[in-house]
This record gives sequence, C-alpha cells and structure tokens, in this order.
Amino acid sequence: MSAVPPTAAYWANARGGIGRWLAFGVGLLLLQAVLVFFIVFAPALAVYLGRYVLLALLLVVLVRLSPAGAPFWLRAVLLVVLGEFVLNYGFSNFSVGVGAARATVAELVLLLSLLWLAVQRWSALWLLPGSALLILLYAVPPMVVHFPADVMRHGLTAARDALPLVDSLFFFAGVAAVAAAPGRDVWRTWRHRFLWLLLLSSALYLPWHPVQDTLLSLSPRVTGYQQSVPLVGYYATGNVLALAGLLAVVLIPAAFSWRGERSPGRLALAALFMVFALGVVITQSRTTYLLTGFALLFLGFCGHGRAVRSMLLAFLVLVGALAIVDVAGVEVEGRVGKLGLEMVTRQLESVTGEGGLESGREGVDQRKVWIKDSLSRWAGDTQSMLVGIGFGTPLTDFRVLGAERQSVIVREPHNSLVSVLTRTGLLGAIPWCLFHMALMLGVWRHGRTLRKAGERTEADYWLWMLLLFLSVQVSALVQPAFESPHFAVPYFFLAGMCLAEIARTRAAWRALPQRGRGRRG
Repeated sequence: MSAVPPTAAYWANARGGIGRWLAFGVGLLLLQAVLVFFIVFAPALAVYLGRYVLLALLLVVLVRLSPAGAPFWLRAVLLVVLGEFVLNYGFSNFSVGVGAARATVAELVLLLSLLWLAVQRWSALWLLPGSALLILLYAVPPMVVHFPADVMRHGLTAARDALPLVDSLFFFAGVAAVAAAPGRDVWRTWRHRFLWLLLLSSALYLPWHPVQDTLLSLSPRVTGYQQSVPLVGYYATGNVLALAGLLAVVLIPAAFSWRGERSPGRLALAALFMVFALGVVITQSRTTYLLTGFALLFLGFCGHGRAVRSMLLAFLVLVGALAIVDVAGVEVEGRVGKLGLEMVTRQLESVTGEGGLESGREGVDQRKVWIKDSLSRWAGDTQSMLVGIGFGTPLTDFRVLGAERQSVIVREPHNSLVSVLTRTGLLGAIPWCLFHMALMLGVWRHGRTLRKAGERTEADYWLWMLLLFLSVQVSALVQPAFESPHFAVPYFFLAGMCLAEIARTRAAWRALPQRGRGRRG
C-alpha cells in the first residue's frame, strides 16, 4: 500500500512547531544574556528587579491555580482574601494611587465584587436578609453620624480608624462569591480550591518565621497610605493560620489534596501536622495555646476521639522535641523569645498576670489599663454611650517606641469589642455582637444537620469553620483583630460565604434571578 503524502495542514503544523521552538530558544538566550549582564555589571539592581519578577511569577501561578471556571473578579477576590490572611500587614498596605489619593487593592476588589452583586445577583441578599441588615446597621450609621466631621477634624487618621467598617462589607463579597456559582457541585469545587490554596500557602509560609528579619530585608516593598513596607515577612495572623492548619489535618485532610477526592498519604499528613504544630510554637501566642486545648476538648465532645488521640500523640512528640532543644542549648528565636518548653510554660503562667514571663505579665496589666481608658471615654456622656466617640481620637493614652525610635500612641485597647463599643456606641456594638452570634449559631446548626444526614465529610468542614471563626473571635479579645484588615477581611468574607451557602442549600440551590431577567420565585 502506498504511503499517504503529507497534507498542507501537516506542513503548516510542522512549521508552527518549529517556529515555537525557535522562539523559545531565542527567548531563553536573550534571558540568559540579560541575567548575565545584570549579575556582572549591576548585581544590586539584579536583586532588586529579581524580587519583583519573582512576585509577578508567583501571582501568575496563583491565578492559574485559582478556581477553574470562576469569573475573573471572583478569582481576584479570592486572591485578595488569601493575601490578607497569609501575608497580612504587608498585603494590607498594598495600595495604588497618587499621593494621598490612594486605595488599597483590597478596597478596589471589594468595590468590584459589590458592583457585580448589585448588577447581576442582587436577589442573593434576600436569601439572608437578617445578616445583611446587621452588617449594614453596624457599618452605615456610624459613617453617617461621625465620619464627615471626623475626617475634617482628624484627616487620614479618622479614615484609618473607620476602615474596620469598610472591611466588614467583605461579607457581601463572600455572598457574591456563592451567588456566582451556578450550582452546589461547582461551588464546592471552587471552595475546595480556595481552601487548598490557603492551607498550602500557610504551610509554606509559616516555617520561615525564624528568619523573619531576612525576609523583611529581601522582600519587595509596597506603598501604603503613609509609608512603604515589605510585602513579605509579617506574621500577625500566623497563630490563627497555624491552629487552622493543625485542625484541618485531623478534621478535613482531603482539603490538602488537589481535587479533594481523597486524603494525602499518612506520611504527608504527619509532615503537615508537624509544620503547623511548629507554627503554633513559633508564633508563641498564649491565646493559641489555650485555644488548642479547648479545641481538643471540643473535638472530644463532638465524637472525634481519633482526631484527639492523634493530636495528643503529636503534641507529646513536639513537647519532647522542645525539651531536647532546652537541654541541648539550641537557640531558635520565636515571636517573643527563644523556642523551648520553658518558654511555653512561662507564657502560660503569665496569662493571669501573675508569675511567668515578665513581658507577658506586663501585657496583661497594660490591656486592663487600655480597656479602662477606652470605656471611660465611652461612658463620658449619654451621646457617646449611644453613638460612640467616632474616629480619629486614640482610645488610650499609652505610648510606645515605633519606627525610627519615635514615640507613637497605642490607638486601640487590644480588645475589638471594646473598640467597637467605644467608637460606634450601642448603635454599632449591638448589631455587631448579634451578627457574630448569628454566624456561630448558623454554622453550628448547619454542621449538625449535615452530620445527622450522614454527610460526615461536609459536617467536619463546617466544624472546622466554626473553630476558625472562634479562634479569630477569641484573638479579638486580646488583640486588635477586627481593627486590622488582615483579620477582618478574611473573617467577614468567610462569614458571608458560609451564610450564603447555608441559605442556598436551604433553597435547594435554585438559580438566582438576575436584574432584568425575571423576579425571584
């Protein structure tokens, strides 16, 4: 049988393939030439530019790994939430604009998602009117009552103090994310990919805490409202992420797999557990130590005896490792001091303000004074009790040494409930508290319903979310968590995401009408 001669399409494909390989080869040679030039003649400039090239490549990779099929604006929202939670303070300062006319990337993406929700899925708000109303009652009245006059009086300081109200609107971004999904299966795929990125990023980022100073010196810098700061190297959310990762390993191990169909191998899970356990120790947060103990008790109460046994066994290994570190005299720096079993013990002793680590005792006493100062401002008169004192005024008189050894005032009492009450009064604090209560109750009930229905994997996911929300809330009692975008943005986004998913599940995931395309049935 005679051979079939090559067709024109065959030769066209061959020429195209050769052309692509030639272009790749020429591009590689040019890249090598540029790298050699910079390394030889301008090494400092090479390092400077290399940081931003690496950042751009990382962004491209994250976009490619973000949920497939999701609209671009939703991918942007998920990456912003990821940046706030993992990179925290550095990413929170990432802004664009000229001079004082700047907006953070998070604010711009929030605006984009709110516009989409208003134009395309406005009916989604009717699925959870109570929660949406509570957020609006917390955020809008204080802005109307205080913000215009406070900005005229205090300038950017008032705007900064009011940012927590703006951050709470990320609740609607979470609602928009769920509303964008055409059905339950698609949404769960998107949700899994976001969770996978969050947990994997945390596992890769936390172990670098001991070389934090090096990271800060090498990191690309971003421009905030008043200064430029390193993008990478801050660990303000490290304690919460470490505990969340720890619980994810024992509750939702499939979240660490690419597709979420089955859990990774035991060796991989053991390695991940030790990474997150080490993160808990490195961040040296007394609150996280106590939350870890509570989580063990709570998991036992919920019937997760196997998970509790696994955690206890791993912690015994970790305690032994810390004891060896103490005996061997190896010095590894954590957030407040040298790692070791002695440091953990002294930190726990200082929780009550009696004994233990001196800096820990002082921190407890300082917080008591700050809370007292803030509440005295709130109780100054009837008007401040009802609507708060507004924005721009510091809530304490305490000063510390800040950047460049300059004295700066501690603006918040390191207790978010007290801050909300003082700045927004009962008018803002009541809906704020009711929202958190409604969130926790809704997540708990939904998880219990799923467990009764036999959906154990989904029920464990909702139990994990409940503990994540609880860890942020407890942290907010001793830290300015909800005053910081890196806590508030992920929290309210996840809250909107969870409550919207619960609402759509109750509505059997019916298609949501779009503006101008029919009424809600």
